[in-house]
Amino acid sequence: MDRIKEWVAAGLPMKDIASKLGIAERTLYKYKSEDPNFMQSVKNARGEAVERLEHTLFESATGFTRTVKKYEKVKRCEYENGKKVYEWEEMVEYEEEVYFKPDTGAGIFLLKNWADYKDNPALYELRKKEVALQEKKHEDSGWS
Repeated sequence: MDRIKEWVAAGLPMKDIASKLGIAERTLYKYKSEDPNFMQSVKNARGEAVERLEHTLFESATGFTRTVKKYEKVKRCEYENGKKVYEWEEMVEYEEEVYFKPDTGAGIFLLKNWADYKDNPALYELRKKEVALQEKKHEDSGWS
């Protein structure tokens, strides 16, 4: 059960989870429908995945800084009595703070879903009035 919850929280589709368990997908759904505890565990694990996605989307919308591992080719030399006797190159790992700028698409998506944001409020209101007029026209003509 713990592994199933981990897989669900990691975003694995039910089809893949069933495959990992060596059962048919419909069998997994059958277990889920028959066992309320199993169903609730899956639901909770999906909720964790959704929370992580929302947090990641929010970070993308507002911009964030991450420490990123990078690699650089470095030339090394060995000297003896002031003369170069050996030269080689190697890759050296280092960490760097990188700023990821805000993604306006992610910001607009969040505003639309969290704050009832409208791209063009005037057009939205006009369309609402148009729908109301169409409904009235259908009512008046006997179409319901």
